[in-house]
Amino acid sequence: MREWHARTAGFPGATIGKRTVKELRYGDDLVLFALSAAEAEAALNILADVSKPYQLVIHPGKTAHLVIQMDPSSADTVHMGTSTIPNVNSSMYLGSVITHSTDDTPEISKRIGIAKTTLRRCKYLHSPHLSDATKLLVIRALVMSRLTYGSTTYIVFTSSSVYHLY
Repeated sequence: MREWHARTAGFPGATIGKRTVKELRYGDDLVLFALSAAEAEAALNILADVSKPYQLVIHPGKTAHLVIQMDPSSADTVHMGTSTIPNVNSSMYLGSVITHSTDDTPEISKRIGIAKTTLRRCKYLHSPHLSDATKLLVIRALVMSRLTYGSTTYIVFTSSSVYHLY
């Protein structure tokens, strides 16, 4: 990533709060931030180029172009080499759905559904042999963990917009 950072030093990235962010990394997942399709395409192709010596390949079928706060169908096309990267309405990152409109409703609804299903499966919570304290511990461990999984969220407010970073 050092070479990628050096070669993309002139790219502005996205400003979130008082920080400039060009990428988010977790394990083998990577999100690139860009202010234009041209910048996204250049950053992606530089990443592909600096990855080659390490025999790392970016799979175009697993790569998507998500434009925040804009209709994806009106977004410019991004290419990686000869492959066209599809524009999408939403994308899954670390188990969370990120939408072009930054609407968290689908993600919250999904998490509530998962938590409800988990709670329904905990039939032993109706047992008179478990104390209320034990039942609460079980709920916190099994239900709340599913409700809040992947929900570390940073909300950055600006004068005109709200940006969500998962």
